[in-house]
Amino acid sequence: MLIYLYMDHQGRVKIQNEIVEVEQKISLQSEGSIQLKVKSSNPIKLALRIPTWVENMVIKKETKEFCYEVIRGYAVITIDQATTLNLTFDIPVVMHQAHPKVKDDYGKVALQRGPFVYCLEEEDNGKDIHLIRVLDEFKTEVLNQCDLGKLVSIKAKGEKQIIDKEWEQKLYRGYEKPSFTKNDLTFIPYHLWENRTEGEMQVWIHKK
Repeated sequence: MLIYLYMDHQGRVKIQNEIVEVEQKISLQSEGSIQLKVKSSNPIKLALRIPTWVENMVIKKETKEFCYEVIRGYAVITIDQATTLNLTFDIPVVMHQAHPKVKDDYGKVALQRGPFVYCLEEEDNGKDIHLIRVLDEFKTEVLNQCDLGKLVSIKAKGEKQIIDKEWEQKLYRGYEKPSFTKNDLTFIPYHLWENRTEGEMQVWIHKK
């Protein structure tokens, strides 16, 4: 049996005239964990997808760790008739870059954690997000907000270009090396943006 989508659910599937019951519970907070219950009248072979955003996946039945074979991106194991498995794994913050010929994203990065792409929103980071550039330091923080619910944010160190007074009433001027202020940045999952106030949002951010 192939399992390639991880989400909270209960279901039944017919395999060779046999009904197999499956239940999943998933958490993607400080670390990733999936509780997988499979009920079958016979031993069954499982192929569990290892997502590209997962590192160091461990599969256990109670305290016993399974040694699994990886075939085409799936962890393959054989289990008894009724088994509860616990999958744990690391979820690193991944920085993506676009192909150099994608002009609008050149010199920029986008952040991903787990299956979620993240963005900067004006609500957390102020106006003129296009002036921000991100550094390499990331950490995750669990937030519980009335408008967004419980979510994992990404905190990062960044810099924001200063628009000095010399720019007043000017569209162009002679080149001067820009100055920056240090900023603490907050990234939220992209699908949650514009649920609090209207404002700017950006996925692709300049990288120092």
